[in-house]
Amino acid sequence: MFRKLLILVFAGIAVAAPVAGAHANHSKPIWSSFPRGDLLVIFSGTGGGTYRYHTPAGGSGVSCHSPDTSYDESDAYSWRDTFVVGPGGGAIDAPITLVGAGQLTGSAQLGPCGSDAASTSICTQSLRAPASDGDGDLAYPGVTVVLSGRLVSIGALSELLPSASPACTGGAALQPNLVQGYTGLQASVSFPRALLLRTGDYKAPFTIGSSGLYTDVALSGSCNGSSCDTSNCSQDLPGGVGPPNTCSFGETYSGTIEVRVIR
Repeated sequence: MFRKLLILVFAGIAVAAPVAGAHANHSKPIWSSFPRGDLLVIFSGTGGGTYRYHTPAGGSGVSCHSPDTSYDESDAYSWRDTFVVGPGGGAIDAPITLVGAGQLTGSAQLGPCGSDAASTSICTQSLRAPASDGDGDLAYPGVTVVLSGRLVSIGALSELLPSASPACTGGAALQPNLVQGYTGLQASVSFPRALLLRTGDYKAPFTIGSSGLYTDVALSGSCNGSSCDTSNCSQDLPGGVGPPNTCSFGETYSGTIEVRVIR
């Protein structure tokens, strides 16, 4: 589905065949074996987010039926993918390098309730770059480069994946952020062709807010009240009585798409 977004952005553009590259000398960058004039595209960035909520105890003393609960999750990640396309541009989903890492960390605090003592539990889960084509939810990471008159337009797509099951203590469960930006890293940038021709190297910045994957998605939100639903941070619980729940979440990423003319 996400791959279609890139296709829609650059519909009607002919797709260039992947460039075959020889094995690089260990003392040189891997892309140095590609023909002069080809375009090296580097899609890189960093991101992170938080998800927090608090639910007051249900009842007190021996009448307690649910403990006071607080949850705090944070994520942080980075990635750097490189591709080579021909001098006339085109599309390719054969990256020459994929580098990415990150970690999700969740902490839950339960207050005393009835015969149960207070407790704290922690979960962590690491993130990694896709290992091979078809590994993950998205089509394999790729880029599309369009050289049209005086304008250069580039679309890039990537993702990070969980590297293993969460490691948890105290019987906790990781409850990931309501927006998981690392599962759909996408950017589209355009800039004057003259900026690339001037030095043969240009970086265009992007943010999560400019990603087509998140056009209709709230990137942050919060609620506070008896009708606050901590599963989605919205005021949609029926009844609206009792102590207030609180909830908040947010996610962001940013980076650059760099284009270099191989010389």
